[in-house]
Amino acid sequence: MLEDRLSAENRDEACNEGFVVAPEIISRQNAAALGLTRYFSGLPCPYGHVAQRRVIGNRCVECHRLAARRHRAESDPSRDGQRVILVPVPLTTEWPTVTQLELLFEVESHKSAMANGRTRYFSGKPCPFGHVDQRNVANQRCVACQWRKTSGSDSKRALKLWNQLRALRLDDDVFLEQPYVTQAEAIKEGLKRFFIGEMCKLGHISPRYTGNGECVVCSGMRNKERYANDPEFRKRRIKYEAARNRRPDVREIRRLKAVEYNRRADVRARLLGRVKFDPLFKMQWNIRTLLRNTLKKHKHKKTSRLQDILGCSIDYFRHHIARQFTEWMNWDNYGEWELDHIRPLSAATSGADVIALFHHTNIRPLSRGLNRSKGSNREYLI
Repeated sequence: MLEDRLSAENRDEACNEGFVVAPEIISRQNAAALGLTRYFSGLPCPYGHVAQRRVIGNRCVECHRLAARRHRAESDPSRDGQRVILVPVPLTTEWPTVTQLELLFEVESHKSAMANGRTRYFSGKPCPFGHVDQRNVANQRCVACQWRKTSGSDSKRALKLWNQLRALRLDDDVFLEQPYVTQAEAIKEGLKRFFIGEMCKLGHISPRYTGNGECVVCSGMRNKERYANDPEFRKRRIKYEAARNRRPDVREIRRLKAVEYNRRADVRARLLGRVKFDPLFKMQWNIRTLLRNTLKKHKHKKTSRLQDILGCSIDYFRHHIARQFTEWMNWDNYGEWELDHIRPLSAATSGADVIALFHHTNIRPLSRGLNRSKGSNREYLI
């Protein structure tokens, strides 16, 4: 016991002097009993640092180092005297960029990986679903797609990649610029939040509410716990969110965010990859695009869901189309046959006529040649 204590004290002293020593897992209670100033649980802090923590205050040592750097950061003269604070970026589910992934994996071809006897390789190119990740040498399948198949989402794989990046201590990639605004300045300017770069009691470096000075992250955690355990609070919250989502300004903000999100290169590549390899999604994509363009031609906006316009659910619509397949038609050769409107869209004179012509009873599968030669004629084959 005495030898363990001496070794732990020497290790703690070496860490305080700046030497790189692999820490051993020890609880906070045992470290306090041994008189140590730091302990190591092996678990990440809220910002993803797997590092030692201080016994007094329970603060992550890496967060403390970043906070010291943040306080030493100088103002950017190009911001007209506005003080900017560098804050560590919390864990995110967004996919890392190719430049960041190249720091983890060496870019090589499939043939080179096979020659070197590797099980995985990284080409730096997206898969059909838009993931830029490693691939298995045996079948060239994307690792992220396998994670999504087992877990149901891409977030776990993204978090693992971000943890690997943070393990490299890439300071330039884990900092975020946050404008410095005091509470008095926020009250004077009518802002709802302010940011002074100080940690809250739980160690969060985040904006605070101007009214009560509460940390935004702490408030979100408290409301999340209350939402799960308080039925009355949950009902009020649902009612408030439903009323807020119907406000015109909120709808416009969400529309602009959706447009910006859909224009991202990774999202666009993922959607186009799914259109290429998923015929059912491709059919739904084509219907939405044709409906939007036709309504736009008649200066009319789409105000209802696609299911309401079709007059049935998407699953029933697929069954409705499949029932009209001829012997050679199937979902795999979609493109050799197309969706045809029995009463052509050229007969529409208004937006209401367009919506009526998109009812599922007016749509049938037809070979590409017959559909193009039919044009605006009406041919009732079913």
